[in-house]
Amino acid sequence: MRQAAQRFLALAVALVLSGCGTGTVYQPAARMDVGTGAVQTVQIFANGDWRDTGVQLQRGQSYLIQAEGAWSNGAFCGTTDASGAGVSPLCGGDPWGIGAVGSSMIGRIGLAGRPFPVGKSKVLVAPEDGTLFLRDYDLIEFDNVGSVTATIARAAAPASPRVDTPPPPAPAAVPSRFAEQPVPVRFAKRPERPDDVAVIIGNADYSRQGHDIPDVRTAYADAESMRRYVVDGLGMREGNVIFLKDATGIQLAEVFGNERDYRGRLFNWVKPGKSRVFVYYIGHGAPGNAEGRAMLVPVDASAGQIALSGYPLDLLYANLGKVPAESITVVLDACFSGTSPAGSVMGNALPVAIAVKPAPIPATVTVISAAAVDQIANWEPDNSHAMFTEFFLKGMSGEADKPPYGNGDGTVTLDELGRYLKETLSYWVRRDYGRDQTAQIVKGREVP
Repeated sequence: MRQAAQRFLALAVALVLSGCGTGTVYQPAARMDVGTGAVQTVQIFANGDWRDTGVQLQRGQSYLIQAEGAWSNGAFCGTTDASGAGVSPLCGGDPWGIGAVGSSMIGRIGLAGRPFPVGKSKVLVAPEDGTLFLRDYDLIEFDNVGSVTATIARAAAPASPRVDTPPPPAPAAVPSRFAEQPVPVRFAKRPERPDDVAVIIGNADYSRQGHDIPDVRTAYADAESMRRYVVDGLGMREGNVIFLKDATGIQLAEVFGNERDYRGRLFNWVKPGKSRVFVYYIGHGAPGNAEGRAMLVPVDASAGQIALSGYPLDLLYANLGKVPAESITVVLDACFSGTSPAGSVMGNALPVAIAVKPAPIPATVTVISAAAVDQIANWEPDNSHAMFTEFFLKGMSGEADKPPYGNGDGTVTLDELGRYLKETLSYWVRRDYGRDQTAQIVKGREVP
């Protein structure tokens, strides 16, 4: 929050000193298929939006992208090249969660493609056909100055190994302790809804920053699955998705606000009366104290101090109720019983049985949660996915609209989804683990 406030102050000063400038408007680039020896050269301005390079990428082909020059994303950011190296911490964030440094060069394939890091030099193996776009990674361009010159060429094919000198065997891959593959479902591409906003949070790695809290091994794969759903199945723009892996308590407050100020990043991204909001959280939940206040558990929380280091669920709902959106849907793959498939979230800090109090839900918010407050949100036996997220996505892909759950009209209603989850999620949890898990769907009202 302190860095965000400093950046805001810096921008305010820059507005006074320089006025509100006009960003660079690019002319359409000529289409070009960079074959052997052909090179496309384009200039990328720091105060411009996405630059159409004119380069037509072919799936499976390798391309070398290089950039020379310098730019600055504001007087307080410092000057850097396309790598973003040395940029001030005020300007070096990663608001889209794509693994890139602020003030570096990023790219995308097609205007609807997912942004990816490029930096000063990158060999890109094109995952699909399409036009290459490049830009400076900064969401506030008016005070930016400078440019880099980017060259795009077909990368040389690697030389074939000598027949008489076979390459050494590749080292065995070290398996990740976290699941990585998204849920294998497809969604019919929906018309774009340019004003809608999503927040996707996958809290998996609690052992790195947290204290005595087990990991959620499926969270990365499930969060990526949900990101694909909101883009393809709901028609949201990639740039309108706030995607957080391993969110800390400060990051949750920055997005959703706190007790003193509800106007977090989500509030600022919404267009009043136009935006539909979708929030997904997978990670731990727990009762924060003996009174049973439900808490989301950030990755830097302490098992013995959940009441102090957690994010209250009732605060989340209250602040969402103040967001002036057309509608808000919250999907929670977390349980608040204090236990999880990986073990206790609270260690020995609290008694095992605590009655969790339901959090009031504002009239504009609909909550779809993985389990009742006294149940565990289970994972697949192979730890590939959380079972609720898996069946939620399968249901929303159209399975819940089919008989005997739905009427086959092409739209999945909440009632159809509820019937589908009862017959699939609840059945398979009982069959695999011998216990109950019942998804909860609460339409907007004051008390669940």
